[in-house]
Amino acid sequence: MSRRAVRLLSFGGVLLGASLGLFGCVRIPGQSGSLTIATSWSQAERSQLDEAFERWLVTKTDPEPFGTGIKIDWLTIERGLDLSRVVQPRRGRWDPRPPAPDIVLGGPPSSYRRLAKLGKLAPIDGPEPRLWNNVHRSPMGWAVRPSGVDSSPKTATNPPIAAQPPASSRPPQLTFDDPRHDPVALAWAKGELSSGTWAEGYARLVQSAGNSRRIGRQSGSALAAVERGEAEATPAVALDVAVRSGSVRFLPAPEAPDWIEGAGIVAGPGPRQLPQLFIQFLNETGRAEKPQAEDPAADFEVDSLLADLLGATLVDAQEELWTAWATLNRAKSPARAAMWLTQAPPWPPASIEKLEGDNAEVLVQTLIEQLAPDAELRAWLSRSWLGPKRLVDGALLEEIAHAADGRLAREPRFRAWLRAEWTAWSRQRYRRVTRTATGLKP
Repeated sequence: MSRRAVRLLSFGGVLLGASLGLFGCVRIPGQSGSLTIATSWSQAERSQLDEAFERWLVTKTDPEPFGTGIKIDWLTIERGLDLSRVVQPRRGRWDPRPPAPDIVLGGPPSSYRRLAKLGKLAPIDGPEPRLWNNVHRSPMGWAVRPSGVDSSPKTATNPPIAAQPPASSRPPQLTFDDPRHDPVALAWAKGELSSGTWAEGYARLVQSAGNSRRIGRQSGSALAAVERGEAEATPAVALDVAVRSGSVRFLPAPEAPDWIEGAGIVAGPGPRQLPQLFIQFLNETGRAEKPQAEDPAADFEVDSLLADLLGATLVDAQEELWTAWATLNRAKSPARAAMWLTQAPPWPPASIEKLEGDNAEVLVQTLIEQLAPDAELRAWLSRSWLGPKRLVDGALLEEIAHAADGRLAREPRFRAWLRAEWTAWSRQRYRRVTRTATGLKP
């Protein structure tokens, strides 16, 4: 190989290494002041945090103890992504693979409570040691089209719209994203369920799902639909609306909960001085606060079960729900059918009730053995299904989430079966309401 070719290859290698370093794909030897933070926050929020962190460092007596300064490599993730998939064992400095994050920033507190239980978070230094902080407190409300902007749907035809309750703080014809993938939609749904009785809140969610727009499958779809004029309003966080270009405005909801996210240091064998310094910056600048010791609303398994329930009954069965609402809107006396439409699924699930009605206890026990791998889980299911019949509500979701120390809720076979059961029941129930409202035999 000629000397010129060797020089070109060497120069190309230097450029490649520099490029990888810029994009956070590799830790360059000697960059001891590099910090990787995984977050779903926007570019504008990340830039503001970068600048604030730099200003804060200047105020310290020893602002650059790492010689080369502190460089933040941002690892952007989708909002709603399971943080346990992001947090991996930390790698050494010489590992050429993309670095695991030193810090996770953003996401609901329930995700951090779960990471703590899994041993994925390192303790935060301070007089009161803890495993994560609450950050990013912001009001929740509605993202709406500005006054004077045409907000009529752009589609040529739309399914009928469900009648909404007369609530002054609730925009008409709202839309939302799949709670299984959008933590903001899930937080809004939890607020609806905690306003009044759980059954009343669930009925309002069923009414909202009757909107003309299909529920978004990804986080941010509903907000984009409002920007395009395809929907009038969607649940939103004030900070998310603030970074938009004026195409939407924020409408406060007085009874809505605050949007709270978390921040934590990833556990691992590597040095933690830099991550601890960044958390100290969040604390001293008022961006972080100590989480509540036991917040019943910050239970990952309960949230996960609720998201599955709403995804099955409102998202996966939305086609049948549209048809049912359209039929009820044309019916003369739809009150009883509307009550059926807005009820939550039964417990025990409908298929279990049918098997029991046919005196098929053996089949029920066989199903339990297939769903639950150990005796304690099987015993819990047997007791629960033989108990009084009830409708699914928040109390039941908590019972399932905590059964056998949470092992039942984490059992993949049981969860897959339960999602399918809820979806099938919802589609059948909505079709039955349609037949009843049209005078056909249910």
